[in-house]
Formats: sequence, C-alpha cells, structure tokens
Amino acid sequence: MANKTVVVQDGKLVGIAGTVDGQVLTWDATTSSASFETATSGGTVTQVSTGTGLTGGPITTTGTISLAEVSPSPAGSFTNANVTVDAYGRVTAAANGTDGTVTSVTAGTGLSGGTITTSGTISMPNVGTAATYGSASQVPVLTTDTQGRVSGVTNTSIAIAGSAITSGQVSLARGGTGTDLSGIAAGQAIIGQSPGGAVSAVTISGDATLAASGAVTVTGLRSRVVADSTPVDKQVLSWSASANAWVPVANAGGSGGGGVLWYLNEGTAAASPTTNIPSSTNPSTVPGGTTTVKQLGVTADASLFTLESGVLSQVSYDIVAGFVTDTGVPGLTSIPAGLWEFNVWAAASGNISNQTRFRIGVYKYDGTNAPTLIANSDDVYVYDPSTPAQYIASVVIPAGTTLSSSDRIYIQLDGRATTNNRTITFYFGDAKPTHVHTTIQVPVNLATDVTGTLPVGNGGTGVTTLTGYVKGNGSSAMSASATIPASDVTSIAYDLPAEIAGTPPISTKVVNFKAVRAFTLAASGHQGGAITYPTGSNVVCTVAKNGSSVGTITFTTGGSFTSSITQTSFAAGDVLSVQMPSAVNGIVTPYFTLAMTLG
Repeated sequence: MANKTVVVQDGKLVGIAGTVDGQVLTWDATTSSASFETATSGGTVTQVSTGTGLTGGPITTTGTISLAEVSPSPAGSFTNANVTVDAYGRVTAAANGTDGTVTSVTAGTGLSGGTITTSGTISMPNVGTAATYGSASQVPVLTTDTQGRVSGVTNTSIAIAGSAITSGQVSLARGGTGTDLSGIAAGQAIIGQSPGGAVSAVTISGDATLAASGAVTVTGLRSRVVADSTPVDKQVLSWSASANAWVPVANAGGSGGGGVLWYLNEGTAAASPTTNIPSSTNPSTVPGGTTTVKQLGVTADASLFTLESGVLSQVSYDIVAGFVTDTGVPGLTSIPAGLWEFNVWAAASGNISNQTRFRIGVYKYDGTNAPTLIANSDDVYVYDPSTPAQYIASVVIPAGTTLSSSDRIYIQLDGRATTNNRTITFYFGDAKPTHVHTTIQVPVNLATDVTGTLPVGNGGTGVTTLTGYVKGNGSSAMSASATIPASDVTSIAYDLPAEIAGTPPISTKVVNFKAVRAFTLAASGHQGGAITYPTGSNVVCTVAKNGSSVGTITFTTGGSFTSSITQTSFAAGDVLSVQMPSAVNGIVTPYFTLAMTLG
C-alpha cells in the first residue's frame, strides 16, 4: 500500500488521507501488497428481515440482527430450577425450586436390587426353568405366585373324563366298544363280533349261565348236565348213566372193585355196638337161624366156617347172615362210586330145576339205628346144589354216597327159595374165604408197605436220608444242607414301608435306604395313599437307585396311588431313595410300601 496519511483524533483512527468515499482496503496476492480500492457490487441479497424473537431488521445494506430480549428477563443463576421454554427453545422464565422427598427405594416381593439410597437398579429375579412344555399327548400345568408370575411348569398327560363324551361311540381302535351299550341287561356279556368291528351284548347260553354279579355257573359239559351236588376232597367228575348227569365221585379204588378187600368172617364176632342190626335168630326172618352178626374184616378166618339157613321163604328174601366192620372203619365221609365185587362160596338143597337164589346188600350203620341200605346186588342162582362153588356178585355203589366219619359198613346175605323146603349154605375162611373187593382206596403204611426210596415223581424225596435245609431239584432227588445258601434265598418278600407325617418337605429325599443284602425292586405291586391327597396337581415322587431314576410313584388329585417303576436289582451297598418334588400341593402324611424281594 502506498504511503498514506493517517488521521487520528482523541486516540482513535478517524480517517486515511487520499482515500475517497466507498473505498475499501484490498489485498493483492500477486504483488503481496494492500491498497484502497473502490468496492464493486455483485451480491444478490437486497434485504434481510427479522422474524419472531429477533431484532435489527430489515437490513438493506449493512446492519446487526440480535435476539430480542424477553420480559421479564430470566437472566440469573437458579437452584433446583423450574424453567419455562417457549416454542423456539428460549428460556422465557426461571425460578428457584425445592429439593425432592425420595430418600430411598426398597425392592418389594418379587423384585431384587434394593434398598437404593443414591442410585441403583431394581429388577425382577428369574423364576421357574426356561424350557419348552407341552406335546401332542401332554399339556403344560402352570404354577403362579401371588405376584402373578409363572413360578413353575410341569407336563401332564391329556385325559378326557368319560362323562365328557356325550355323543358318538369310541371305536375299538381307541379302546372303546364301537357301539351304544346303555341298554345292556343284567347278566349279559360283551362279545366281539369281528376283528375291528363293534361289540355286542349277549346273554350267555348253553352249558353255563352268567349272573349280574359276574359269577359264572357251569351247568353242563357238551350239553350234558353237571349234577348240582357239592363234591368232597379228591372227588372227580364221572358220568352216571342212571342219573344222566356228570356227578362227583372219588377217584380211588377203580370201578371194578380194586380197592380195600374185606372178608366175611363167620368165625369172628362183630365189635360192639351192634344195636338194631338184624339177627338171624329172628325165626320170622330166617327160619331156624341161630347166628348173630359177625365181623367184616381185613384178615380172613384161618379155619373153615359154614352157615346153613333155615327153610327159605318163596315169597320174600330171608336174612341168612350179617357182617359189620370194626368200630371206626372205614372212617370216611363218602364211598367212591363203582362196582363192589363179591366172591361167595355157596351150596343149596334141591335140584337144578328149582334153583335157590341169594342176594347181597351193602348198608351203612351208625351204631345206634338200623342199617341204611346203599345198594343190593342182582339175584344170584346157585346152579349146582350139591357141590360148594364160588359165585360172583356185583353191587353198584351209586355216586354221591356219603357217610358220617363214624359210620361202619354192614354186609347182609339174604336167601330165597323157588320151591318148598329149600335151604342155602354159605362158606367162610380157609380155602373158601368169602370176601368183597370194594372201591375204597387201599391205605398204605409208609413204614411197612413201601420199600426203597419213593421218587420225586411219586411224591417222595428220592433219597433215604435228609438232614438240614431241604432243597428241591426238579424231577431229580432232593438234597439237603446245614444252612440255606444265599443263592437260594430268592423271591422272599422284602417290602419297604414308609410314611411322611404331616406336610412333606419339598425337593427332599424322604427315603434313603442303603441295602445290606441284594434285593430286587418289583415293577408292580406297590401300594400307597395319603391322609389328605394333593389338590391342583398330582404329586410325583422320584424313585432312584444310587441317584439315577428308576421310576416314579404318584399321589393323584383324584385320591389314588399309582406307580411306574422299572424292575431293578440292588446289590449290597446300593442306595434306594424316594424324593419329593418341588411342590407338594397340599398333600398331608403320604405313605407307601415298595414291593421288593430278596435276591
């Protein structure tokens, strides 16, 4: 810039000599010098106006725009300020405020993070277990606390009560019957008609009947009647042509008289009492008879004895002789049905054209009253009058013949003529031992009648001596040992009972049983209950072996006890435990018994 004269007045720059109006100080980069040059125009702004909150406009050349003052002025410093701001963000009013009243914040039920006196965070703690619940066959059961939060979730099987099914029928494939059985009558049975088809209610017919109680009564076999009589020990069903029915009979002695053998001993007196037994001394019955009742025994008389009757009646049978068993014999309450075969030695007066005949009667005798007839043989004709001969007679003992345990058997020989002046002679003992083969089972004296060893298959042991603990070995001979081997102690009940008085503790092992010997926890047979059953949800307890679950026992809201346990073997030292769940749902004093066996 060329030298210029500067004018200063009162210490202030007021002008520069040589300049003219409108010049401005301009820098020239080319010459690196400054000079006063006349300003040139070229801007496009012709006027600036001021809007709301501003002052100083309008400006057409130069000027200053400022914020307008607000009234009253909010200028100052304020404590706990209460501030008013207008639409343009300006503070239009301000005043001192007061301090806050909150001094601390405490976390209430269901919250955590308190108490806070300065700063901090209050939050809801985690509850329950994060998981996915429910399936095609189960629905979730929610447990909420008093703050409405879900505190627990379990699964329960979907169950539909029968009362909820009000229309239609459940098919067989879904465990139903496929039909409406509301009209079923008492005593009818439900019978399937075809594979997969509906069932129907029918009345049992044929050889059996069905009562409303469910009792089945068999009335026949293959359309043949079964007699309505009470069997006794060891009897079997046998067909009776005379009764046209199946009847209970003893399975002993065979039907051909192969049982007890009794001899008619004319040489041995009968044991007392013989009250009211007919005697051959009665001349109106046996004319000329002189003998009394004799013994029916198991051993024959060694000597020969004969008995000739008086003159026999042609009109009716006369009593010739009678024989009764010893007191207390046979000691039975029934006689097996079948044939009693008699071998009788006899002869008669007369000739072959007019044969004398005899018959045999079998009676039961109670020692007081006259004998009661059981059965008679058919007539037996003495075909060779002059020579003693052996004659065969059979008496059919009917099914269902009963005795009192003190009853005795009485045998009576009767004779009858076909013409005048006929007699009959019977022979007993020695070489002519008149006797009878009965259907009564032959008693066996194990001390004297059995030799050798009786095999296991025949009810024996198969050995001659046994000392100590006796062990069966299937069809082989039994064995014995001084002590019972541990390996043989199996299937012996070893049940474990437990009761938890009052309200059981949650998530706690209420049974902790350490085995002192090997045992097996059964899959079924467990029992249990509770003084008060749970409400809302079942209580499911975990059964474990050494901490690993082997099943559950459940106390239901319906008032029942169920179990689902896998059969598990425990060795000595293993621990069987039962643990309560995390919620007991109001159950009081649950109790149970776990079914176990040794070994």
